[in-house]
Amino acid sequence: MSGIDRLREHADDCDDCRSRPLAIDRIDAVLASSRVDVDSAALSRHAFAAVRPVLHTAAIPHFWRRVAAVVAVTLVPLPAILAYDTVLLRGLHMVASTLLPGTMATYVVFTYASMWLLLFAASYASIPILMARNAPRPS
Repeated sequence: MSGIDRLREHADDCDDCRSRPLAIDRIDAVLASSRVDVDSAALSRHAFAAVRPVLHTAAIPHFWRRVAAVVAVTLVPLPAILAYDTVLLRGLHMVASTLLPGTMATYVVFTYASMWLLLFAASYASIPILMARNAPRPS
């Protein structure tokens, strides 16, 4: 049922509308001839610009919760990796000690351990950066 049909039905049922008749046909003609042009793209841009600060403030805690969850998940295997690396470093030091002087063997093992420490630190430090880079950007 269209709006004009509802208006006619109301005018037929209402005592006030029957005593003062409405120009329903004229109202229908004016409504049919009038047209509102809406630029939906501009309306969307305006609405998004209005809610952008609210969305940003709501997204920040969600982002840091995701970072914390990812870091927690990546920390789970870390003790096993460190234990394996400790065994590997001791073995490397024993082998290097038989081939090189003690100071040189310690230097080789220390350099190897420092490289792994730098790689672990860079890997864990890159998690928030990579997550922020992969997050959807507002246009």
